[in-house]
Amino acid sequence: STTDDGSWQTALAGLREQLTTSASKDDCNLGLANGLWAPAGLPLLKQFGETVARSYGADLKQADFSQEESARTLINQWLRETTRQLFDVVVARGDITPDTHLVSTNALGFKGYWAAPFGAQQTLDEPFWVNPHTKIIAPMMWQRSTFPYRQFLFHFTDRVQILELPYAGMEFSMVLLLPEGIEGIIELERTLGRQKGKLDPWLGALRSQEVDVMLPKFTVGSRFQCADALAEMGVADAFSREDADFSGMRPDGGLFLSHMFHQALVAIDEFGAT
Repeated sequence: STTDDGSWQTALAGLREQLTTSASKDDCNLGLANGLWAPAGLPLLKQFGETVARSYGADLKQADFSQEESARTLINQWLRETTRQLFDVVVARGDITPDTHLVSTNALGFKGYWAAPFGAQQTLDEPFWVNPHTKIIAPMMWQRSTFPYRQFLFHFTDRVQILELPYAGMEFSMVLLLPEGIEGIIELERTLGRQKGKLDPWLGALRSQEVDVMLPKFTVGSRFQCADALAEMGVADAFSREDADFSGMRPDGGLFLSHMFHQALVAIDEFGAT
């Protein structure tokens, strides 16, 4: 990208403001928690804290990492309060040690209610394929209603159905893609990976129509320590004691990222997402 740092920071701040403003209007709960935790007692530049707060919505905090359990409890309590109780534990026991130097935490939680809720009495246990080789019995929700929907060709004659389920207030929605055939998801993932931006015109072509919707109730969560993934992407210096450059945070140096935690959780039921 040719965007300079100032424009990039302004764009991020604008996106965050748009999301949080929309969520507050729609009786939704959007919890964003970005924190950077440095060792307690270490002098830090005030300007750096102001920049990360303004541009990234992040808090610059300090914790005594020599007190592992107290530091872990402090970070988790901050995450819980910042996301309005959507998360309990992001930093697990044993993640913090006396050698911890700098910790980045990120959590994103969303709670919303369907504009057209499913009827709980219509939910029945039915077969559901979680991958091409594994079938389970899952509680399947059902309703017939009018939603944005359409079918598209994506790989020769392969078809994918795309359905948009709006949340109350209509500012947010969940988009579901259902390819034909049990193994269709593999080729669909390859197609979307090869053809960047293909999803946008599909979404723009959706049209409201009456649809029979069967959707499993499910909960799925992911917790990542991002250091290895970022290193594979070429972001390695920040995690190196020798090569990290956090002089904008502390001119004397000596800081490097020990951990970067990210957690996300999606739970779907008849009433919405929690």
